[in-house]
Amino acid sequence: RASNNHEAEIALLEKVLPTLEISINQTNCLVNLAYAFKDDKRSEDGLKLLERRLQEIEEDEEKLILFKATADLEKDLGNNLMSALCKEKAVQLKPDDNDLLFDAAYSQSNASLRPLSICNYSTLITLDKDNSTALNNLGVCFAEHKLEIKAHDYYKQSMELGETLANSNLGYKLLEVGFHEHAEKLAEEGLKENQPHKNLFSLLAKIDEKREAENGKWSEIKKKS
Repeated sequence: RASNNHEAEIALLEKVLPTLEISINQTNCLVNLAYAFKDDKRSEDGLKLLERRLQEIEEDEEKLILFKATADLEKDLGNNLMSALCKEKAVQLKPDDNDLLFDAAYSQSNASLRPLSICNYSTLITLDKDNSTALNNLGVCFAEHKLEIKAHDYYKQSMELGETLANSNLGYKLLEVGFHEHAEKLAEEGLKENQPHKNLFSLLAKIDEKREAENGKWSEIKKKS
C-alpha cells in the first residue's frame, strides 16, 4: 500500500483471506481489501465485498467496522446520502464515540439530513460540552432554522472555547444587519488565536467590499436626489 502497488496488495489479501478462521480477522481482511479496491479506483467492487459480508455476520463489533468502511467507499463514489446513512448505522452501534458522532453529524449536514445531524451534534455536546466545533456547527443549524438568538448563544460558547470559525459565522450575521464594526472586531479577535480559520480573512474582505459598495450606492442616491 505504501508503494501504491495496489494490484500486489489486492492479490496478497485475496490469498490470505481463505486462510483466516476467526470471524473478526476475516472482516478486517475484507475491509482492507475493500480499501485496496478503492485505492485502485474500484470502489464499486469493494462495496460488493462489504455488502456481502454485512449479510453474513452477526457481531456488532464487525458490523461497526463494515459500516465505517462502507461509508468511506460510498463517499468516494459521490454517494453522500448513502455515506451519511451508513455513518448513522455506525453511530447506532457505538453511540458514545465522540469522533464517530461528529463525523456522522457533519456528513449528514452535508447530505441534507439536518434532523439526524442536529440529533448527533446534540448528543455529542451532552457527552462533551466543551466540543467547540460541535457547538459552532449546532449554531449553524439554529441559524438555518431562523433561531437567531439560539445561534448567537452557541456561536458565543464556541468562540469562548477558541473556535474561530464561530467568530466568522457570527461576524457574517452581524454584517448582514449593518453592524460592520462589531463584525470587524470579532474577526480581529479571531485572528489573534494560534490557528485562525481562513473564513476570517474572507469576512474582513467582505466587510470592506460592503462598505465600498454602500458608499458608492449612497453617492449615486445623493446625486439622483
